[in-house]
Amino acid sequence: MKFFTYAMAVIGVAFSGALAAQQSPDSDAPVQYKARGIIQAVQQETGPKENFQDDAGGGAAEPVTPEPPKEVSFDVQSVNFEFGSANLTVGAKRQLDEFGIAATSPELETFGLKIVGHTDDVGSEAYNQQLSERRAASVASYLADQFSIDRGRLEVIGRGESSPVIAATTPEARAENRRVEMIFLVN
Repeated sequence: MKFFTYAMAVIGVAFSGALAAQQSPDSDAPVQYKARGIIQAVQQETGPKENFQDDAGGGAAEPVTPEPPKEVSFDVQSVNFEFGSANLTVGAKRQLDEFGIAATSPELETFGLKIVGHTDDVGSEAYNQQLSERRAASVASYLADQFSIDRGRLEVIGRGESSPVIAATTPEARAENRRVEMIFLVN
């Protein structure tokens, strides 16, 4: 039986550091999310949408002001980078392949994908900001190049060290904070 873990929290796509020291970039670690699970999670969270509202007089339906896109995120721990770089490891590419398959599926092909890079607090704030932007751009480039995803669907943002998921300075906490959020934007 396959088990998929879904989360509406920030995607923690963990980078190198403590995790990379424990696994080689070519490790056979299983991917955390499979494409079918990603698709099902997005569909489950989006549900049916209403585009029109009937007036009380029985006349024609009036358009409803569109709401901002709903964000559907995943908590991923299996996308790693080489230390201090934006180079994706082999294991990271395997996980991103699942996101690429999901993003190009008929069910999700019209949704945008926001990719937000984060770093830990080692190094200067300016360096970490730049590194987070490069890592998010690396993920976006991989998805665009390997899956022909229109770059207009991909939004790339770097947050540097400003949004840690764990406010601690242990090696394990820092490893958790080195991540990329991958957020499906549902219209």
